[in-house]
Amino acid sequence: MGRKAGVTVDETRAALLEAAAEVFAEQGYEKASVAAITARAGLSSGTVYSHFGSKRELFFATCEEYGQLQMNPPPGEPGSFSVAEFYLHVLMSQMTTPSRSAALQVEALLVALRDPEVAERVFPEIWRRYAEQDDLIAAAQQGGLIDSDIDPHALGMLTTVMGHGILLTRALNIDPTTPVGWEDLMRRLIGLWAPDPSEPSPAPAADPPAAGDPAAG
Repeated sequence: MGRKAGVTVDETRAALLEAAAEVFAEQGYEKASVAAITARAGLSSGTVYSHFGSKRELFFATCEEYGQLQMNPPPGEPGSFSVAEFYLHVLMSQMTTPSRSAALQVEALLVALRDPEVAERVFPEIWRRYAEQDDLIAAAQQGGLIDSDIDPHALGMLTTVMGHGILLTRALNIDPTTPVGWEDLMRRLIGLWAPDPSEPSPAPAADPPAAGDPAAG
């Protein structure tokens, strides 16, 4: 049994990804078999190899489709939202992550710890996102939006721990708190990062002296 009659290549691929998301989330990467995935999709095992080449590539494609680590900004033009709104949006979004998607994200991290080839694909993207987060925090400190006494890397690690903790609770299908209660708590926590209003704001960086200016010498 190969591709179903009357079904397009894209529809076959989507059916494989849907079935793979279910089986990987239920059984984990190592225990999930190509036969179990294709049986769930009502297709033959050959369709996995013709579309993805291997179970590992199918796993990567499934994680990209259903289990991406979400650090997307709020809707709107860049610069139209504050750092606090960014983190509030991210943490609120993670709290509503579907259980299956959260399980795939957790599984991708666990598999990467055990499989060097998976690690080569998963970890560089994670490190890139962590570095972007540190840069975002440092820029917010320069702009007087976050207390400059806070270590940006430490704050980035805190938000990362919170994010992964939220994903774990969603993977375990633990009922989330009420959206209103969660948002109120997050606003209170994020408010602690704000600069002390009694402290002077950081001075903006001075422009370099123009050529020929005595100060340039």
